Amino acid sequence: MYTEEEPPSATASHLVEPRDFAKAFSSPMPNPDQTAASSDEAPTFLPEAEAHAVIGEPVQSSETIPPATSTLVNFDFSQALLTEEGKIRLATQIAHLPMAWEGTLRIQGHTDTRGSESYNRGLGAKRAEAVKTYLVSLGIPQDRIQTDTFGKDAPLCLEDTPSCHDQNRRAHVEWVKSATAQGEEPVLLEPSSVSTEISRLDPSLEISH
Repeated sequence: MYTEEEPPSATASHLVEPRDFAKAFSSPMPNPDQTAASSDEAPTFLPEAEAHAVIGEPVQSSETIPPATSTLVNFDFSQALLTEEGKIRLATQIAHLPMAWEGTLRIQGHTDTRGSESYNRGLGAKRAEAVKTYLVSLGIPQDRIQTDTFGKDAPLCLEDTPSCHDQNRRAHVEWVKSATAQGEEPVLLEPSSVSTEISRLDPSLEISH
């Protein structure tokens, strides 16, 4: 049952030991396909850009968001706790960022369409913060991460079904490339810290550099 209680505190549930920055990784790898909704009748989805357009938000230029540098992670009902699947998706994406990565990570927190506006805004913010906390634990500097919340205002799926609610409970992460500003150093990650985290989450995954 849905409640109007304060959204739970954001947490990534596990933080790896911070490492010194070193050499980064090589070529990007495409995102794993988003899991399809499991219902007899296919639900109606909106592309992320269209979902933002519905509420009048500006759509990001496609040249700033390459396909291999954005991903979605989903959350359980009324929770801001990253799942193991979400951590694997984020860690794998980090492991395949270009060498000497430059730019900003933008994290947008979303909820399903149930509940009050204020509750969902708060929950969306906590989901974005949970993702930020986990990415910082992998070596991304905090000042390169931006967070925002859309609450329930930008659903990907428009039907009032359990499978649609599952899809809408998410954080959208964009790795936005940019030219290095004067005096700004590129982000250099420690390969072993990310590889160790991926192996911890799923020993069957192998990351080559």
